[in-house]
Order: sequence, then C-alpha cells, then structure tokens
Amino acid sequence: MAKYVSIPINSKPFQSIDEIGLTNLSDVLLNGFIEESKEDGITVKRLGLDVLKDIGSFKKIDGLFWWEQLQIIIVVSDGSVYKITDSTGSLTDLTSDKLEADGRVSFAQNGTTLVMANGGRMVYTDGTTLTTFVADADAPILVTHVAFLDQWLLANKTGMATFFFADFTGAPTTWLAINVFSAEAHPDNLIALYVNKRTIILPGTESIEFWGNDGVTPFVRLQGTTTARGAMAKHSTVFANEVGFYWDDRRRFVRIDGTQITILSTPFDKTVQAFTTVNDCLADYITVQGRHFVRFQFPTENRTLMYDIAGDYWFEWTFWNNATAVHERFLGESYCYARGFNLHVFGSRRDSNVYKMTNTSYADNGVDIHLKKISGHIDHDTPQEKISYDATLRLKTGNVLSGNTQATALLSWRDDGAQGFSNPREMKLKFDNDTQFIHRENDLGSYSSRQWKIEHSDPVPFAFGKMIERVEVLDV
Repeated sequence: MAKYVSIPINSKPFQSIDEIGLTNLSDVLLNGFIEESKEDGITVKRLGLDVLKDIGSFKKIDGLFWWEQLQIIIVVSDGSVYKITDSTGSLTDLTSDKLEADGRVSFAQNGTTLVMANGGRMVYTDGTTLTTFVADADAPILVTHVAFLDQWLLANKTGMATFFFADFTGAPTTWLAINVFSAEAHPDNLIALYVNKRTIILPGTESIEFWGNDGVTPFVRLQGTTTARGAMAKHSTVFANEVGFYWDDRRRFVRIDGTQITILSTPFDKTVQAFTTVNDCLADYITVQGRHFVRFQFPTENRTLMYDIAGDYWFEWTFWNNATAVHERFLGESYCYARGFNLHVFGSRRDSNVYKMTNTSYADNGVDIHLKKISGHIDHDTPQEKISYDATLRLKTGNVLSGNTQATALLSWRDDGAQGFSNPREMKLKFDNDTQFIHRENDLGSYSSRQWKIEHSDPVPFAFGKMIERVEVLDV
C-alpha cells in the first residue's frame, strides 16, 4: 500500500563524513540558505550583486569600511583610497600616500581620523584631506592590523611578538619608542590584533594572548587567559555581536567569548582539513536577508564557506564562471554594511567594481546564480525497494523572464549510490500573478535509497519548501 512520506530536502548540509552516511542530513547547499520555523523550513536562493560603482582602478577591492560619523564608504584598491558619498555611488579619490598594492585592509578610527594598514606603512585621512603616511620614525612599519581602544591607536608589526600604541585623540602623528609591549607568554610572533569588549586580542602562530587597559601602564596581560591555540591565518578571525570566530593553528573552528576559547565541531571540518592552502583565509561578518552569516573566503582553494550563526549550520556561496562552466568562490571578497544608505556592499575579487546586494538583485553582475541542493541518501528507514508514484513540492512563485517565458527549476535524482544523476525534469515556476505554489512530478521509478537534487539558475527569486513523496514499499 502506498503512503505519503516527507523528504528532508530542507535539512542542513553535513560534509564531515562520507555522503553515504547521510540520510536525513543534506550533502550540498550552494547559493542558498535555510529559514526555519517550529513547524518546518524552506531553502531560499541568496541575492545577487549589482554594480554600485566601478572605481576605475582595474584591480580588485582590498577593503571596504563604513565611516558612520561621516556617512561615507571608504574603498581601497591597488593601495589607493576612495570615498563613496551617497547611495548612487558618487566617488572621490582621497589618495596621496598609498597602501600596499595587495592585501586585506584593517581600519581604525576615532570619529575624526581613519587609519588604515595592509602590510606596509599606515596611512590616515580625515575623510577630506588626502591620505598621509604615519611618518614618525618610532611608528611601526609592516603593519597588518590596527585597532582603537580608549583613545589609543594599536598596531602590530609583521614578524614580531610586540604591539605598538600611540595617542589617538587627534591624528596619530606622534609615536614614542617606549610605547611598545611584548606578547611573550608563548614564543611565537603575532599575526593579528583586534579589540573586542574593550579587550585586546593578540593571535599568534601558536597562541592567543588577551590584554586590557589598567589605566596606568596603560596595558597589561590578563593573567590566566593565554591560550596555546594560535590562528590559522592573519585575517581568519571575525567578530559578530561581540563574539569572535576563527580557525586555529590546527584548522579547528573556535569561538571567542570574552577571553573564553571553545573549539566547535563543524560539518565542514573534513573539508577545511583537506585544503592545501589556508593561510590566505579572509573572514567577514555579513548581515543580509535577515540572516547573520560568518563568511570565510579561501582564495587559493577557490571556496567560500558560510556559517549561519542563528541556524548553526554551514553551506557555500559560489560564483558561476560561464567560460569554464564551474563554480568558483563568491565574487564579493570584501564587505561592509553602509547603514546610512541601507546598502550591503561588496568589493569584487576580479575587478574594481563595488557591488550592492539588494532585494531586487537576482544575478551576480549579470551572471546567473546557480543554486544547488542535494539531499542525503534517503531510504525512509527501510532498505527494501520502493516504488515512487509521485512527489509534491512547494515552489515559490517566480518572476517573468525576458520574452514573457516562465522561470524553471530542475529536479533530478540518483539511486543506491549510482555514479550520476538522472536526466533533470524541468519544473516550471509560476508567473507573478499566479500565487499557486504546488508542483507535482509523477512516475518517479523505484529505488532502495535515493538522493534528490534541486537546481535553479534563472535571474529571479526562488525558494522551495516541503517535499512529500507517495511511495510503496515492496515486499521482500
């Protein structure tokens, strides 16, 4: 007798075990995310990227920063510094002295002056005057990270276990040779520097130290907090809602809450362990489509891993290369939220475009977004062969494409671990004025276990929800 069973198509991906061990969990989620309620969940395609401004450097964007006090976006590309002053992309070049031509940029500001560094000499601007080197002979050079704490500017120096500080009540032009502290609880060099919850966080290659302002020295190591767990890469640490996340020196995912370090097991541990190169990892905190994501770009590996903080699951964002017909890492490599413009802004890794992600962005600068969801090997808790009479899916209404044609999604499957998937069935989505969301596919063959795949690449919004299958389990 046939019965209706639910297919866990909206389950969370898990890649730390071989896919044959997956039944109710999913294998792959590309370019989508999961929205859950107490009753059920849906999978939603991510938004795309539209050009806000091509700054004309012909090089990638190395840094974006929203300067709240001035209500401007700071853009860094090829060492030059620009400002965008409105939501339409009005651009001004602020460059005199230049940063390094390549490298993720770190920013620190005191409200009136912004300091930037990306591996060489620090530069600063007030948002109107052109960028100037921090020129004091006692100021550090080869700086990768800067931060602000209690009217002090903090900076590290590549290849050393020390950090430097200067008065940051005005422009940071005066540095003293004695204003240096050594993070030497463990014999390793610092590779980054951050401030969170008024605590200085100093990741090294093999340890992390925590320092604070005692009001006298002015900085002291917080006793009992040093941890022998270094950082995987100099830009692999990010803070979201005052909680830090990073990959440690053994490629384990770690949470920093205050001075407490917790190793987190993730569904992508096996994936990261298998990467050849991880020291170029770039981390960002992204808040789009009502979700809070921590994103890790791995440029050499050409992968973008996403962690949904609230949902506690992992997935991937990609960019579809039409020339090679393969997935690459996400197009936007740097990010900031321009609150005054209500724009989510991304800097291109391929050219000098600054992109915006809005609720009407359905492609990546004209390139289709390829959503893909692959389930686990579903057997409905029995190894016996089953006849699949039909499957009913809830598919969100799509928009009309050019030529007044319907957008489509594709459904395919593979049975019992077969090497390839079936030829896809085209599922036509509804027009805007047709609000029906039920779609049914009939005569779906037989299997013992089945892995389902849903794909969508048209430049329209897309989401899918519950999937119900009518199956009959055959007698042995």
